[in-house]
Amino acid sequence: MLYDWFTAERLALERHRLRLLAGERRCRLDEKLREVRVRRELDRALSRALRALPPEEIRALISRALRATG
Repeated sequence: MLYDWFTAERLALERHRLRLLAGERRCRLDEKLREVRVRRELDRALSRALRALPPEEIRALISRALRATG
């Protein structure tokens, strides 16, 4: 009887540990998917903004950005 209780307790602890690991994996995956979604939205917004600007303004923005980082 005592052996069965310890075995059941050990199994319950292992199930709990596995659930925690699965939750951590799910959180990491959700975070990666969120990053991909935000990056995709940013790329789309940037491409729309670049299409809306005249080429000389784009060149000026790039030039300013390069000077600021360089």
